Amino acid sequence: MLLVFRHRAFALLFAGNLAAAFAGWTLGIALSVHVFILTGSATAAGGLMIANSLPAALFGTLAGVAGDRIDRRRLLRWISVIRVAVVALLWTAEGPNSLWVLYAVTFLQATAQQFFTPAEQATIADAVPPADLIAANAANSAGTNATRIAAPALGGLLIGLLGFTLTVTVVVGCLGLAAVLLGFLPPVAEVRRNSPLSMDDPTPSAFQDWVDGLRELRKSRPARAVLALQAFDAIKEGALSTVYPVLMLGVILASPSQMGLVNSSFAVTAVLVAPLIPAVVRKRGYTAPIAIGAVASGIGLALLAIWPSVEVACATFLLAGAPFTISWVASNTLLVTSVPAEHRARAVGTTGNVYAAAMLSSAGVSGVLADAIGVLPVLATAATVQTVAGGLFLVMSRRTSENA
Repeated sequence: MLLVFRHRAFALLFAGNLAAAFAGWTLGIALSVHVFILTGSATAAGGLMIANSLPAALFGTLAGVAGDRIDRRRLLRWISVIRVAVVALLWTAEGPNSLWVLYAVTFLQATAQQFFTPAEQATIADAVPPADLIAANAANSAGTNATRIAAPALGGLLIGLLGFTLTVTVVVGCLGLAAVLLGFLPPVAEVRRNSPLSMDDPTPSAFQDWVDGLRELRKSRPARAVLALQAFDAIKEGALSTVYPVLMLGVILASPSQMGLVNSSFAVTAVLVAPLIPAVVRKRGYTAPIAIGAVASGIGLALLAIWPSVEVACATFLLAGAPFTISWVASNTLLVTSVPAEHRARAVGTTGNVYAAAMLSSAGVSGVLADAIGVLPVLATAATVQTVAGGLFLVMSRRTSENA
């Protein structure tokens, strides 16, 4: 896996992603704790999740088209600068009436990230040979999860000891470092059907690009199976992200630092398993690791719903890290390799669009249900959905093999 770092473009993307991921995990915990302190409401936490998911639902396919038509290096550089400016606005969100600022900044930050992700994933696929792509994605996942070991715990510790404003300062610094690193990103040979987008390009051409991307996604049976899997995973994730702060702080009565520690525990096994993912996929293929990972994650959440405690939460997140990471990395690699190279960003953007729409709906419903019937029934439902997702992917993949 370490051999992929000989590609300079990938090494810089990896380093920039590392700094941005550290910022993202730290900010995520800080925002969750801050909103709970301000409101004590699962519905308010659901609002934060809606603000985070709405841009992908609104702009997912457009972001994919942009990633295939605009110079990706320039796009990544500009977005990395915009992220710094947007998060800096949180310095004004300290007071009790600042909930709308938190929602607005979360929405803007998620919008920037939505345009960043398809271009980044397509650039990684361009920057390394096809044989190294699964290793590159595994390394990227390992880096992201490595930051998750420390960042959520640090976020909980910082907001508990120093307050929200200083925590935001740390996040802004990390995003600034990511912007500097991406400023050195070298040109990458991109494969695209159209020339880069210019101001005088006709709108129908961009729209036709989007339609063509959807057509390629529909034509690919493996891509459709991944799309279904991630839609179900989004329903689970929307529910879990909404009820998680209330579960930890309101039901289990954990401290903010314990909440961050539980979140970090997931990343321990996720990092350890990352170097093994290329070998697992080569030996077992994509189908079994993806399906087993989804089912195992669902079973872990079910156990947490039955026995809610800090210890069980730590064990659940710790044990779920390995199978879920194998499933997620393998499914995303399968997605970008099952469509033509010139449609990769659109495939990522469209899948992200569906993921966000499902997550958005789930977050809104879950917040209301958690306030009405309690957190644990909502968590149990999320666990069931995640388990079903693995079985559905297995069935769709077998049909794909039979029809091949």
